[in-house]
Amino acid sequence: MLHFCYYCVTNVCYPDGAGGPDSGGERIMKRTLSVKAIAAALILSLILPVMTVPADEAGADAQTDTAVNTAADTAPEKSKTIRNGYDEDGNFYDSKGYRIQKSTIRHLLEVALQPVGKTVYVWGGGWGGVPEATTVGVSPRWEQFFKQQTSSYDYRTTRYQAHDGLDCSGFVGWVMYNTFNTEDGHGSYVMLAQVMAKTFSNWGWGSYRTARKFKSQKPGDVMSLAAGHVYIVIGRCSDGSLVIVHSSPKGVMINGTVSRKGKKKSKAWKLAKKYMKKYYPEWYSKFKDVSRGMAYLKSYSKMSWYIDTPNSVMSDPEGLRGMNAAQVLKVIFHE
Repeated sequence: MLHFCYYCVTNVCYPDGAGGPDSGGERIMKRTLSVKAIAAALILSLILPVMTVPADEAGADAQTDTAVNTAADTAPEKSKTIRNGYDEDGNFYDSKGYRIQKSTIRHLLEVALQPVGKTVYVWGGGWGGVPEATTVGVSPRWEQFFKQQTSSYDYRTTRYQAHDGLDCSGFVGWVMYNTFNTEDGHGSYVMLAQVMAKTFSNWGWGSYRTARKFKSQKPGDVMSLAAGHVYIVIGRCSDGSLVIVHSSPKGVMINGTVSRKGKKKSKAWKLAKKYMKKYYPEWYSKFKDVSRGMAYLKSYSKMSWYIDTPNSVMSDPEGLRGMNAAQVLKVIFHE
């Protein structure tokens, strides 16, 4: 490869003893040499082949450009003005102004399963701005703390150990974060349990209905109790019972409510027992109770997701919201 001195082509490089800027023949020599140098450069540019970047270097440059562009495309956009709201294109921005990714009901429920059977209930767990609330993935500390507990575990002895587990709203807040984010440290979704359903609805995520005895709970619905509890619906059974996922003493687990007639050993109870025993045997050996009472069916307000609307953050391509609890469990456990 030939290299040309830019100064030699556009000016004059004087040889030793041939005179310099102070010599009497400076102007004539400078003009003559300048013309010759320029002519030589032009001739060389015409007769030499066009120099190209070697294939491997070109490939490397292309890969670098692609990586930079991909990083720019996938980097979460941040709004200077929008907080917990939509822009004109239907993109939702969290409490720190980061644009969230849209998701599906299946992904939401699969995320909700991640801490199940390995995270005990800790009053205040996930609160106080702890990093676990805005971290992607299950904290190893949660599982380690669970393994240290026996069947006599009492959450009242671990109050405010916010790093060691999750309470009900800490759990739902963590689920929402992990459903809509792929990076740590964005806006938190942890708030009082009793306001979660209404707040998510106020953000435009879904429709809200005050507490009553519902007959149409759908997978993914967020249910808030005025007295201070929150859970996520996995599915409804034909006897009116619900399979739910929540954090409640003893911890994050799948439970089944009574039937609409109050029967404890409902279809949901049988499903909850089956799945906890099969997939979380260590947990089930310590904490066998999977039942929940009538209050879960009639005392909770409800937020049902808007699906595939212009501004919706949620879709349901698998049609889970048209399935019963048993069918939904088969899908999210990949059976």
